[in-house]
Amino acid sequence: MKKSVWLISLILLIIVVSIILISRAKHIPFFKLREEMASARIEKALDLEKRVFLNFKDVPLKTFFGFLSKTSKVKMVVDEEVKGIISIKTETTTLRQVLDRATKEKNLKYEIKKGAIYITKT
Repeated sequence: MKKSVWLISLILLIIVVSIILISRAKHIPFFKLREEMASARIEKALDLEKRVFLNFKDVPLKTFFGFLSKTSKVKMVVDEEVKGIISIKTETTTLRQVLDRATKEKNLKYEIKKGAIYITKT
């Protein structure tokens, strides 16, 4: 009888410790690595290395990013605060390079998460 009480106590202790570890799992580097790997998979699926050919003059930023989204088949979410116009001409440039250039010129930033590109002000 004493042995079974000890065994039950040990099992309960293991369960409690497991619950504590799971509740703090986001702080364990392994889970951060998993999030980074998931982000890399999403980025690969978005295919930011697609070649794009652009020739825009004085086009609203929302129209520009909407066109990029539609032609590249990559979902882009543009923040309400993103305003202004852009003129850009490219030949054999990747989608990533266009995003880098446009966001840098207009003091914007983009972030890849949940299968989409989010464009916001810096």
